[in-house]
Amino acid sequence: MRNTLIFMFVFFASFGSSASERYLKPEVTSLVNMSNTSSNRVHCRSGNIQDVVYSEEKPVAIKIVGSNVFIKYLIKVVNGKNQHVNEETEFHIVCGDEIYTLIDRPGNKRPKTIWLGSDVKKGMTNNIARFKGMPKEELIVKLTLDVLRDEEKGSYQNVKYKEEEKKYRDVDYKIVKKVSVDGIGVTATEYIVTPRRNLPNANEKYFINAEFGLSIEGITLLPQPLMKGRSSRLIIVSGNNKG
Repeated sequence: MRNTLIFMFVFFASFGSSASERYLKPEVTSLVNMSNTSSNRVHCRSGNIQDVVYSEEKPVAIKIVGSNVFIKYLIKVVNGKNQHVNEETEFHIVCGDEIYTLIDRPGNKRPKTIWLGSDVKKGMTNNIARFKGMPKEELIVKLTLDVLRDEEKGSYQNVKYKEEEKKYRDVDYKIVKKVSVDGIGVTATEYIVTPRRNLPNANEKYFINAEFGLSIEGITLLPQPLMKGRSSRLIIVSGNNKG
């Protein structure tokens, strides 16, 4: 890419999932509240459901379908009357190669969908296989092009931002989105920059500053030149030392 300035800093790390994601973690006991009248779904994000272990004395029906397990409490008959289950029930669910322990407190509520684990681990594996052997500069160019074309897909972690404009030298800027590649250790951050005066000589080097990252590996600025009142897209690719 003509407008990409690449710095050959070798840096590899992994990125976590976005803070907005909600899921249960393995090897800890999680309290949940499922419906005792409808079918509930538990979804494994890192693979298939291998097994579900629970007390067979409990009036519950279990059906495993790939990465999902459906849990339905059965109606008990006590003294000739139907009763819905409301006692705590413990489930040990093998999701991929990890075990999740759920203690459910069933009640008369809407059916629940429960998410186990994160797909980050799966995404890391896919990315390592996908980008294995790819030169660092080629990876930077590919990630930049995907961001410019709004084609962040696959195992990218995409977080969109709504921030107030900030000032840097003679431009106003704000973050639009941040895209990371799990397992590879690079992040592309897209900014919208709007100059307060014409900057005919400003190019990518204008933005090499700690304000935009401590480990900058690639910069793209489009369109150029920077003209007063006209916004440009700034894509900065960095390692995870970004401040």
